[in-house]
Amino acid sequence: MVHVVKGTVDAQRKHSSDIEQCLDSCKEKFNQILFGVLNEGNQDAHKMEVSIFNQLMKLGFILMQLFFSIQNKGNYGKTIETARGIAKRGRTSVKSYFSIFGKMKVTRYLYHIENVSFAPLDIVLNLPVRCYSYLLSEFANLLDINGAYENASGLLKKFFGIKLSISASETISGESSDRYEDYYDLKNRLPKLESEKDYVVVSFDGKGVPMIKGSEKNRMSL
Repeated sequence: MVHVVKGTVDAQRKHSSDIEQCLDSCKEKFNQILFGVLNEGNQDAHKMEVSIFNQLMKLGFILMQLFFSIQNKGNYGKTIETARGIAKRGRTSVKSYFSIFGKMKVTRYLYHIENVSFAPLDIVLNLPVRCYSYLLSEFANLLDINGAYENASGLLKKFFGIKLSISASETISGESSDRYEDYYDLKNRLPKLESEKDYVVVSFDGKGVPMIKGSEKNRMSL
């Protein structure tokens, strides 16, 4: 377990040139979306809808880049305290992150305890072991359930502009099924309840709903 002092993390989150560049790109892309909406008012509504959606996907990609930029590459100081002892900061390493907005690179520092190296940022942000984000994996799994891998890849490309290969879709589904088996295996090994009971739950809002329409003075209500 990695112990990181919050004050240290906050002090390291400075506005670097990368952050400023991402912020400028966000503003530029948002202004492009506004300009398109304000100046393309005569085109078909569904075409405007597609245009806005595509532009929002590009904006989401930039915002994810901004999110990773403010992490300061997972630089938590020269040393950090872990359950296995003091870890020393080493070189940086690049990890691919394939999000629903597209594929990007995440640069983070590696820390070392003797011959063991790890990236604390992976733990702090709960990054997946493979490059595929959990949201993208969830989309792929839902599409794979209802159709073939080729169809799932085609739908992701058509609506999100994501080029996810058929083999990648198969890998995501295969590894997800392994985790499902682990989940149910753990569930079966948990202690069973001594007894089970059925409960009947009744609720009401107490508003007083008229049961008879009309102008009668006396009304029945709940």
